[in-house]
Amino acid sequence: RLAHARGKLVLVDSVSGLAGDTLDLAAADLVVGTGGKCIQAFPGLAFVLVREEAMARLATHPRRSLYLSLPVHHEAQERGTVPFTPAVQLAYALDEALAELLEEGVPARVARYAAAARLLRDGFTRLGLGFVLPPVRRSNSLTSLWLPAGRTYDALHDGLKARGFVIYEGQGRLAREIFRVANMGQLVRADFERFLAALAEVLGA
Repeated sequence: RLAHARGKLVLVDSVSGLAGDTLDLAAADLVVGTGGKCIQAFPGLAFVLVREEAMARLATHPRRSLYLSLPVHHEAQERGTVPFTPAVQLAYALDEALAELLEEGVPARVARYAAAARLLRDGFTRLGLGFVLPPVRRSNSLTSLWLPAGRTYDALHDGLKARGFVIYEGQGRLAREIFRVANMGQLVRADFERFLAALAEVLGA
């Protein structure tokens, strides 16, 4: 409401949120998503959901970019085409992933991710790891944790990779202070239990 009261558009970066968290997008003018992450298609294809009123407003601004101009892409879409050569295989993968999402049901997908996050976080707590964010600010698909004292990200990453798992470092000033664990994809309880066992082994817990 504050943004709209000042004549601004509301852009929501939901690359990791769509299909993974319960979202209130009623006030959003633009929502950015991707075929990868919680939609479970291949990475490499992103999209923007734009309200018609917002698109009409964007079309009145001078175009400072051709490739990254949303009105250019929208105008082509309205003609049933695309402005540039698309990655056709990624579009087919997204179409199939969306069909699978509808078959599972968005609420069921969100609940599955939430259950996976709880399982992992219970394990992290048992291992004595510290969470970067309080519970109310955590997503269902990604957990950020403080690196234990005396541990480096590289050692933790390499130890887990040798056991078949990949984690991610933090970004910006937190790059060497935290690590991140995602639970996206068609994973089952046994996968998470194996990961927690590998993490405990690497930490010597």
